[in-house]
Amino acid sequence: MESITAMDSIGTASLTGDGGGERTAPGNAQSRIHMIRRPGHGELIAEVVGRGRPVILIHGWAVDRRMWAAQLPALKRRFKVITFDRRGFGQSTCPPGLDQELEDLDAVLEHFRIDATAIVGMSQGGRVAMRYASSRPTRVNALVLQGAPLDGFAPPSGDVSIIPAKRLAALLHAGDRGEALRILIEHPLMDPGERFTAARAQILAMLRDYRGEDLLTAPTAELSLDEVCAQLARITTPTVVLTGSKETLWLRRVADFTARHIYGARRRVIRGGHHFVNMTHAADYNRCIVDFLDRTTTPWNERALGIS
Repeated sequence: MESITAMDSIGTASLTGDGGGERTAPGNAQSRIHMIRRPGHGELIAEVVGRGRPVILIHGWAVDRRMWAAQLPALKRRFKVITFDRRGFGQSTCPPGLDQELEDLDAVLEHFRIDATAIVGMSQGGRVAMRYASSRPTRVNALVLQGAPLDGFAPPSGDVSIIPAKRLAALLHAGDRGEALRILIEHPLMDPGERFTAARAQILAMLRDYRGEDLLTAPTAELSLDEVCAQLARITTPTVVLTGSKETLWLRRVADFTARHIYGARRRVIRGGHHFVNMTHAADYNRCIVDFLDRTTTPWNERALGIS
């Protein structure tokens, strides 16, 4: 398998360990890669760029932190932006496990000495973000959920949103990575739209690096819908629930349900976007989240003075 050796969209990066601190290049031109050790598990690879209030971007299933490349130029002007490869994905060496990802986020915040942060979560990363905001409300000051599924809210049989996990796992067990990759590439969730050739190439590059480790381990037990509703009711942070208008019908319905069950949540739809709307409609997406994060994470006295 190809290894991930560089983040082409970011440029030169310096590698630091746990004790390395933040050696930001002049003008924030240089992103910085951090190795966050998880004792007994391995390492999470995180990348930071920009200065200001912190924002953590959590990638979706089968991809990695490179999916946020189009957001970094817009966000780094105002925020300290942290992306990281979740366990089982990208360059991180920790074995997969959704039940351990809340502790991983704790480790990321502790590594960067952050008390509270905004979180943007895409797809499965949005599920992690929801669980974190529900269980650690004082650590999240703004929440953006993009195309995020919900436990207990399964799509109907035959729906295009369904990932053929068992078939993919069987192919990986048999060593047929080529067929597994073909199925992934052709899945509707991985289709950015016919005219978005650059985004398609970027998604393909990430899928080629996807190891499928999570498919070869026992799945994490899901919550019931009642438990999920209780979880959503515990989220008190300002929230935006976002999809593209061409997201799968089921995930749009899930987004509507999520927005109704988080107090004060706002529902936003970006015209023409599919599942990877952040990659294909970056200008609209960035305007939406930057405006939201500016208004929700900037202290009221700074807003009154026009400081951002």
